[in-house]
Amino acid sequence: MVSAFPKLSEMNLSDSDRRWLRWRGDMAESAEMRRAYSGLYGRFSARALMARHLGFSRFLSLKRSGLESRLPLPSVRRNSKGDIPDWIAWDERHRRFALCEAKGSLTATDFRRLGCPKCVQGGKSQFDRVDVLDSQHQLIRPARWVAATRWATDERKGEPVTVLWDPPVDGESFSKPGAERHRSMMTRAWLRSIAPKMGWNDDEDLLSSDRGR
Repeated sequence: MVSAFPKLSEMNLSDSDRRWLRWRGDMAESAEMRRAYSGLYGRFSARALMARHLGFSRFLSLKRSGLESRLPLPSVRRNSKGDIPDWIAWDERHRRFALCEAKGSLTATDFRRLGCPKCVQGGKSQFDRVDVLDSQHQLIRPARWVAATRWATDERKGEPVTVLWDPPVDGESFSKPGAERHRSMMTRAWLRSIAPKMGWNDDEDLLSSDRGR
């Protein structure tokens, strides 16, 4: 299944434009499928942008209601109705956690105007719908980042636009020892999240001496 997604995206890329990230046709015939493709590619593009340009890693999905971990990691808990951010990740440059949200749009017209695009405003509102608690159950304030992409297709002319937006927070970085501890825990949780998809039972199996050999 690993090769299926690159093949799908390659099939949908424009044949005529070799410079910009432009999709073939109009992504799909129906509006429902266009929204599905936009959401799918939006998540992968956002995560790649945050990893490359911001140095984020160890993305953990918050799913529907947040994140509860067996490890002494931060817990992310929903506090109100509505969509919540897509991930909590590790910000290596600033030694802190980061909440992350991906947005993709095929029809937005406000990406090059002054102010904040509407879909980014929607992403910003999702951060206030969760509480993040450390291993001692104290509230902490991670960084907040929205990655939003205005797609371009062969049918819809224009250049694709990506916005990386960081709503300000008053959070603080961890000390160096604290950062090392939290990074290690995030690594274990990330490995635990991907191990079953790669044929391993859990992170212990993945990190075992047998697997090392």
